[in-house]
Amino acid sequence: MLRYLQEGMACFWVHNPAVMSPTVQLQIFKRSFSTKAHDRGLGTYSIKLLSERYLGGAISFTSSAGEGTVFTAVYPLNQ
Repeated sequence: MLRYLQEGMACFWVHNPAVMSPTVQLQIFKRSFSTKAHDRGLGTYSIKLLSERYLGGAISFTSSAGEGTVFTAVYPLNQ
């Protein structure tokens, strides 16, 4: 995970060389969605909920061949 500051924002991102299928991409932020077991699935849902509703941030991702998957979290430094 890397961090940088830009225009009053703290930005974090994590990279994975794998590409998510279009089906997974459409569901990645849904509650209780998991590519693993049925008793999982709150990770991406909860981080998006906490970040956007309570911390004033934004969570996003890109996933493409040649680039892999990158999740990005951006938070304001001063609220």
